Amino acid sequence: MKYNTTFLLFFIVSTSIFSKAQIVENKIYSLFFQKQYEKVIELVEEAATLNADEFYYAGLSAEMLEDSQLAAYYLKKSMALDSTNVAAKKALAQALFQNEELVPAAEIYIDLLETDTLNAFLWRCLGDCYAKLMLLPLAYTCYQNAFYLNPKNSANTLKLISVLGALKSDDYITESLFYCDSSLMYNENHKPLLRKKASLYFVNHEYLKAAPLLDSLLGMKDSSFLVLKHAGICHALQKPKSETALHLLRKAYQQVPTDKEVMLHLANSLSLNPNFFDEAVEIIAKIRKSAEPDSTVIYQTHTFLAQSFLGIKDTVNAIRQYYYSMNQENIADRLLRLTSLANNVTVESSHTLLWYVHYFFLQNLKIPNERSSLHFSRQKSFSIFLMEEYIKYMHLSGQKKVTWETLDGNSKMIIMSDLQKVVH
Repeated sequence: MKYNTTFLLFFIVSTSIFSKAQIVENKIYSLFFQKQYEKVIELVEEAATLNADEFYYAGLSAEMLEDSQLAAYYLKKSMALDSTNVAAKKALAQALFQNEELVPAAEIYIDLLETDTLNAFLWRCLGDCYAKLMLLPLAYTCYQNAFYLNPKNSANTLKLISVLGALKSDDYITESLFYCDSSLMYNENHKPLLRKKASLYFVNHEYLKAAPLLDSLLGMKDSSFLVLKHAGICHALQKPKSETALHLLRKAYQQVPTDKEVMLHLANSLSLNPNFFDEAVEIIAKIRKSAEPDSTVIYQTHTFLAQSFLGIKDTVNAIRQYYYSMNQENIADRLLRLTSLANNVTVESSHTLLWYVHYFFLQNLKIPNERSSLHFSRQKSFSIFLMEEYIKYMHLSGQKKVTWETLDGNSKMIIMSDLQKVVH
């Protein structure tokens, strides 16, 4: 009788404990599915004992609250009680990834893939881990597996193309276009894929192929910066005086007023219209100011200005801009351009510029190679002839020194004997 009483007492207590645990579990489930995630966390913290599923839902709640550290904490507890819960394992890997614990996350994804090899999502997640760890060849393999398992998923395709571009293989554009086209078969009007395809053509200088894609995106009301930029440049290259090009480049410039490529093409389009020439020069001045000490951009801006001034037949300012664009690599080309243009200077107030250009040419004359030696020899002979004529004029007028207008707008005094040394 005593034994029966003890057993009965134990049964009552056990049933009571089990009943309370079941109530807690049911409440956690109910709160979770009602999206009351904070209350789930509160209840879990107050509970005396919890099972693997309850910790799992606590982890998911923390994840929904964007607390990856707390999510990982609960999910690890869930896995400690039940290591067979695949859903908990996936959630833990994601929480670790969000928490920048990339190696442990990758290890879990590798473990999951051993029994679920054809899961495109897991391959993509593992690729994300490798990409963040800068293990790009491994990331490429993972993303490629994800792509072939599910080519309909545009996210897989875009990630694959992104890492392929970072690897910079010789044929990455051709390969990337293949992936784009394959995915577009299932997502015909997918804007990010169309943008990527247009961008690939653009960077490969295939502007005629990029243009219709970009126009299609514009027709879909896509006013993103890259679409406006690339479309504007494509139209500008095909029809320099196109109003469409000017309109698109203006809109791109409004969005990102510091993009040098947009600024250059916008300035070029503006310079073709005399009414907008001053605006073009103003934009180029901004590029020039922000470019220091980038010699390449400085060279580009002054070259552009020189060509723009030539477009409006302002030879004097064109000469000055070509002078400013000179560097060690292009000095031969610029010397010839300067002297060739100087021969056409007819503005009376700038006549000394003509003489100074030829003087500058003779001072810096160095024939760089045999191919250009003929041009240099001809120009040298002509420059010497002009300088000799100028010396005769100065001698007849009784002047022993002369003040020259230099290319940077300053004045320079030269004694006749020094001038003759340059000629002879």
